[in-house]
Amino acid sequence: MGTIWVREFTGGLNTVKLPETSTGGILIRANNGHITRGGEFEKRAKIEKLTGDLAGSVGLAHDAASLVVFGHSASAPINLPAGVTYQRLVNPTDLNIALTQIHSWDLYAGKIYVSAEFADDQVYHFYDGVYVDLWFDGRARASFTVTEGSVENVGAVAATGSINVGQILSVTTVTVDHVWIGTTDLLDNTPVVYTMLGGFIPEIVDRGLLAAALAAAIASHSGTTGYTAVSVQSRVDITATATGTAANRFDIIPDFDPLEVSITTGVMGGGQGASTTSSDVSSIEIGGIEGLSAPVTWTGSPTTMAAAIAAALDANAATTHFNATSVGPVVYLTADDDSPLFNGLYVEIVATNALAFTPATIITSGGNSSGPTPGKYVKTIGKKIYASSAATLFFTGVDAPTQWTTDAIGAGFIDMSTEASGSEQLTAFARYQQLAAVFSESVIQLWYFDPDPDLNRIAQVLDNTGTLAGQSVTQFGDTDLFYLDSSGVRSLKARDSSNAAATTDIGIPVDDLVQAQAATLNLSEIRQCIGLIEPRDARFWLIMKNKAFVFSFFPGTKVSAWSTYDLVFFNGDVAVPMTVSHATVFDKKIYMRSQNALTVYGGDGAAWEYDATVAEAWLPYLDANEPMKVKTFASIDGAARGQWLVEIGMNPNDTAAEESVARISNTTYDATAIPLNVQGNYISLRFTSEGSGYAKIAATCIRHDGEAGEDAQ
Repeated sequence: MGTIWVREFTGGLNTVKLPETSTGGILIRANNGHITRGGEFEKRAKIEKLTGDLAGSVGLAHDAASLVVFGHSASAPINLPAGVTYQRLVNPTDLNIALTQIHSWDLYAGKIYVSAEFADDQVYHFYDGVYVDLWFDGRARASFTVTEGSVENVGAVAATGSINVGQILSVTTVTVDHVWIGTTDLLDNTPVVYTMLGGFIPEIVDRGLLAAALAAAIASHSGTTGYTAVSVQSRVDITATATGTAANRFDIIPDFDPLEVSITTGVMGGGQGASTTSSDVSSIEIGGIEGLSAPVTWTGSPTTMAAAIAAALDANAATTHFNATSVGPVVYLTADDDSPLFNGLYVEIVATNALAFTPATIITSGGNSSGPTPGKYVKTIGKKIYASSAATLFFTGVDAPTQWTTDAIGAGFIDMSTEASGSEQLTAFARYQQLAAVFSESVIQLWYFDPDPDLNRIAQVLDNTGTLAGQSVTQFGDTDLFYLDSSGVRSLKARDSSNAAATTDIGIPVDDLVQAQAATLNLSEIRQCIGLIEPRDARFWLIMKNKAFVFSFFPGTKVSAWSTYDLVFFNGDVAVPMTVSHATVFDKKIYMRSQNALTVYGGDGAAWEYDATVAEAWLPYLDANEPMKVKTFASIDGAARGQWLVEIGMNPNDTAAEESVARISNTTYDATAIPLNVQGNYISLRFTSEGSGYAKIAATCIRHDGEAGEDAQ
């Protein structure tokens, strides 16, 4: 007698293969239960509707002390469940315009920062219930950073000049009475003479020797005249002994007998005083309009240079229509008003002598007469609030959750569409190890964000993956981010020791089920899909309207298993399907909002509670490793707690066909086996929980007419 023994279900729900080619250890249906640390299938806990309702409010969040719902009315709803508080959010244009939707929220310093939509289709931000009127003012903006500059010292230079002895005409004697350097007095046309010779030079018949004699005579009187000289063959080079420009353009005129010798005249030049050469910016044009009245010279540091540039630009704001400020080394430009005509203007900088700026291309953007739509997705990361507006990621100042304008220290924005195509509509952002992941529908950008925006930098771009469901992005463990992609559930994690990120197919076992569920949802419902971590056993939940996909991961026992929950609560004996729009984890429980009902997973008491939810665990079609052989399946046994209906399926071509064979409530190994006596190539055991109590299936075995021994599957 052979035995098929399924000891555990560590693989959980897996629909990748056909039911008849799947192996033991997985389930082809695992609904309203999950896989435990020991690899057993356990019925999910109770979802309890709390007394009271949420009528007259929207959303669901929590602060440090309680659950919170929102509304625009001055008074709180009268029938809120116990422990739920109310926060009023008033439309800043008309307090009578109703609040219709909470897009996202996060805590900052224990208080709620929320993105809310009103009946006029406008989205506004609120912090601790107060309208954030400085979210962004809709004016076109640009910024650039001064990265480096320098000052070069240039030493003083003495003036120089030269004369040349052409040829000696007399072989008997040559005399040069003197050489003078100076200018002509314009009053009487007489030279102003700087005498350089003490007397004449007689009887030299070689022009090289004459040049040497002239140079020696000039040099011997340098202390008096202020000039010295050397000869180079027949040339006499004369240099002022003092540096500077005083001798520039002085004529050098020797006095000689032209019948005896020919000597050319010369001019002194090249003298200059000590100077410095500095980096400077000579021009900054905004949309072709010059913003500087004069060059701005390097001030010694990027921070002080940015301040000087901003001051120079701001002085011409009436001409350029852009105001300028600086924070640290960053210069911020802001248009006069919120006209979109100020968008798309190039900021062109002309700099010299190693003065450098980033980025290379600066274009104004963000101008919108109604202001850019405040971001629907908000997140606290590193002492700042981050929010999306189309392709632009905005962030507040450091420790300033209501200060979004760039004059707040640390505040700023990044146009993510300039970093990666496909980022034109941001949907979410989250911590990822030491970085932040910025999501759009089809691209994920990984960034290093620093309190100083100048240090922000992109680390990696992952194409062809992303999410429309911003609330689905969930940190799982220390190194993973789970999210709902169009292809199913995906994980962002380090691919190797380099910590470079890669997407993994963590959801492959249930991707077809996730895709089928997504096909039943409209776009608004897709965006309301929520990811969270159930705090008791750290299971990941992906809530998709009326169903949750649940991932149990216990690496110590090699459990990596999916299952599903039907999201229903019981009103008496009647199961009420839920339509979950908001969910949050508070005080170690999961709370879900379904229309005006507030529910809690696990029950409202301190102890874990259960209800009449029907849990189902279906094994694959098992064949005892002989799929072509017709076998007689003689009996079954199981290890269980709680009451279960046991059914069998024999035809993989008709999975709905099944037959009830027994009910078990405890382990049957030590009792009489449950007889079957059925024939077929395959057998699939199905366990369905009964009653309102706790229930678990741990293992099962099937005896058949094969060879003696054990066929573990």
